[in-house]
Amino acid sequence: MNALRAAARFTLSIALTAFAACTSQQVVTSSSGTAVSPSRDAALPGASSPRAAVDRFIASAKLQDIQEMALAWGTSQGPSRDKVDRSQLERRILIIQSYLSCYEKYEITGQATRNNQPVFDVSLTNKRITRATKLVTVQGPDNRWFVESTELEPIFDVCHVKQK
Repeated sequence: MNALRAAARFTLSIALTAFAACTSQQVVTSSSGTAVSPSRDAALPGASSPRAAVDRFIASAKLQDIQEMALAWGTSQGPSRDKVDRSQLERRILIIQSYLSCYEKYEITGQATRNNQPVFDVSLTNKRITRATKLVTVQGPDNRWFVESTELEPIFDVCHVKQK
């Protein structure tokens, strides 16, 4: 009986090891080499800092995770998913995601303040083209930070670069 239990435990440990090896979490790497995992704060909306909100928003867009984007996008009242009609929210997030997901790398190149809100300059590169945009963050409830807006017009052509 002990030999049977030992064999079962060994088989179970092999199976769990194989399962763990086969599952993975996607991580986006910024151009500074920082690994950005959008699920770090998965249980909470927003992020612990303005920079973390930008990283979470961009990483989730790159991973085409619109649920995660909805947690990172919001206002001083909290995540937009709690304030905006679902169909409107999905439409807006899909549009933003379509432009932020096609870059090869991104870099936060600067930070300023506009109307007491942190504004991040973000450089997006796709193939041989680099464009800069701005993401505005805002502090919401419980000291959580959200991306409130992003300027899409400057990056419209990033996704339309043809391969050589």
